[in-house]
Amino acid sequence: MHVSAVYTPKSLGKTTLPKRPSLPKRMMGLLTVVFSSLAAIFLIACAEGNNAESFDHHNSFCVEKLAKQTGTPPEELELLTCEDLVSVFPPLPDKYILLREENALFITHCTETNYASALLKEIQFCYGQIEQLLGISPITQCTLYTLAVAEDLTATESQLSCMTIPSGLITYATECEEPEPQAEAEECYFGHEPVHLFLSGTVLATFPPWLNEGLSEWVQATLSPSHSLQCFANGWQLLDNEGIFPSDSGSYVSFAKSREEHQAAGTERDAYQTGACFWDYIVENFSRESLLEIMSLVQQTRFTSMSFVTDILEPTIGDAGVNKLKAVFGEDSIEAYR
Repeated sequence: MHVSAVYTPKSLGKTTLPKRPSLPKRMMGLLTVVFSSLAAIFLIACAEGNNAESFDHHNSFCVEKLAKQTGTPPEELELLTCEDLVSVFPPLPDKYILLREENALFITHCTETNYASALLKEIQFCYGQIEQLLGISPITQCTLYTLAVAEDLTATESQLSCMTIPSGLITYATECEEPEPQAEAEECYFGHEPVHLFLSGTVLATFPPWLNEGLSEWVQATLSPSHSLQCFANGWQLLDNEGIFPSDSGSYVSFAKSREEHQAAGTERDAYQTGACFWDYIVENFSRESLLEIMSLVQQTRFTSMSFVTDILEPTIGDAGVNKLKAVFGEDSIEAYR
């Protein structure tokens, strides 16, 4: 049996899971709404309204769109700060506020001022943790989250779709909250969605989406004290505060299938975690240095057309390493990224 390591970004060594704290019921309830089913929304955001060819060249399309939206050459996008992005926002609707940290912005209805402020602190903390864990930076120096009533922020979300995470809908709107001081975050519970911004515009933002979703799941399991991922020879299980959750199919599933195909077969969750175990396998069977080298090359694909297998995996872990991946995850899965 192979059990995944849990990494702490400070030491980047193996450690045991810390005691799992319990979050307030209100926060957990709202966070469930906030972060459920967002991955599919994010991954198609840049290609929305474009033909199928946009999906085939999603990495270059997303970069070109963000560059146009911000008036920035693609090679300079990584220099964009939160202040730069604010300057291109359309006007906010009435009763919406903009909250800021160094690397994160949050536009929210004033009803949720303090919830959004607390979440923004965690997003900023996660930003640093993910950057250290993967050794790469997101498409800009700033991430943008939104929490809206109905479609109030559609214009803003469309304006900067390549680096925006729509964080759910508010189903009610009462009186505006007075802002309260928020403690600095010390844990990263929700690392999944920010990882998509780190991969935005790269070869891993293309379809099929499972190495993108998988890396996001692996990062969340690595950073969050509330759950962990265990990867076996041909399957996986998740452990969290609610118990143990085994795979639905009992085995790894193919990366070559689309999201719709896995949804129809009832194996979408398996596809996410199979992708996570791919990255776990890289670290456990090769090295963390191999992961960092792969991520460095992935980041460079924002400005060039490269094959993940031919130009990244094979030079990093060799033909023998790629064959090992094929033996575990299936030849069709690995060749899907050729």
